[in-house]
Amino acid sequence: MKWFAVLVVLAILAGCSYLPGGGGGTVSGGGHIDVSAITGTRGVIIEWVPEPPKTVGEDQPFALNFIIRNAGASDSLIGWSMQLSPQPPIVSSSDQLDGRFELVGREFQDEVGAEMPITLNMRSGNVYLPRQQAQDADVRVNLCYEYTTKAGVQVCVDTTLGQGSPLSGKCEKKATETVSRGQGGPIAVTKVEVKPYSLNDIEVGAEVLFTIENKGGGSVDFECAGGIAGPTNIVRVEKAALGSRLLNCVPTDIVMQQGSDAKPPVVRCSLAEGISKSQGIFDSVAQLELRYGYKTVDKKTIKVERR
Repeated sequence: MKWFAVLVVLAILAGCSYLPGGGGGTVSGGGHIDVSAITGTRGVIIEWVPEPPKTVGEDQPFALNFIIRNAGASDSLIGWSMQLSPQPPIVSSSDQLDGRFELVGREFQDEVGAEMPITLNMRSGNVYLPRQQAQDADVRVNLCYEYTTKAGVQVCVDTTLGQGSPLSGKCEKKATETVSRGQGGPIAVTKVEVKPYSLNDIEVGAEVLFTIENKGGGSVDFECAGGIAGPTNIVRVEKAALGSRLLNCVPTDIVMQQGSDAKPPVVRCSLAEGISKSQGIFDSVAQLELRYGYKTVDKKTIKVERR
């Protein structure tokens, strides 16, 4: 089914070739960037089925049921844990409150995604705040998982640098593409810009700028992808290409700033080799593969009522 998804993308982007080798130079590794037909900006998510009870009495058993679902395009190694507050806890469980497992990414015709159902047997305690008839208990489920975004965006490349062709104006407009649909992961490529420049009398080079944004509602944490010492709020460039031509990207570790006023970073890549000016104007696919760790938290509040 994943090969079917790739064939669909190839059909949509007919006439454009795909990456045959690694990123070259500063980006290494072999093989294709197998761009999925899955869109959207969701990765691994939590669904409560059913919702937790809003209230429970003191010293009562109850169950928490939720599904951890891979709603995006990437296979993922997922860690989860549950935190109970306040301390000392007013709800507790004898079950294990963490785990680790793998879930495959969605295939082209799969609208749901692979899932792992989890049931926890819980028990409420006694309200211990003085003169209170009820006390709130917070239940937090934390997800920490590795993920990959593989983007392929059709662009226009003008090796004439705007000279001598009535098509140059149209190509200039297509040299910058804004992408709103996402690529099946919480980190999304939202804009691609191609900037050709003259290398010599017979060749042009090109800079490809990829704007990336955090669209998943969580935070980037490279430790969730097996990262080691160093900044954790990074997204790593694994591969990049313009059609079948390799791109070098510097740096390969992109810092994702947190906060509503943070500007989305731009991945700057350049062609490893020049393009002959005789190729004129043509469409191609700007491709980028990103690897990162991602964290989300889902919180529910349960009110424990005094008898």
